[in-house]
Amino acid sequence: MRLTRTDTLPATVETPAYIPADHGVGIVHIGPGAFHRAHQAVYTDTALAASGGDWRIAALSMRSPMAKNQLAPQNGLFSVTSAGPTSQTRVIASIASAATLADDPAAAIAA
Repeated sequence: MRLTRTDTLPATVETPAYIPADHGVGIVHIGPGAFHRAHQAVYTDTALAASGGDWRIAALSMRSPMAKNQLAPQNGLFSVTSAGPTSQTRVIASIASAATLADDPAAAIAA
């Protein structure tokens, strides 16, 4: 399922506590793989919700277009599910853009 809007999700899914478009990019992260999305992007999302600021992420892959191909159609939105006695799914909106150096060197240089 492509995630493009958060207003059509079940009430059990936590959505961002801020309006992503109200925050600028302040971080360029090279290598936006699964570890980054599950940790640093989640922490950044939490910080944006708590204190605001222009700290959204421009994700830049040096080789593979996979992250860009997954994130771009979803406007950078993705979900993370924490496992445990009670699992929780949360939409993360801290990634503002995704680019691949090989596909778009101008975007990489601009970032």
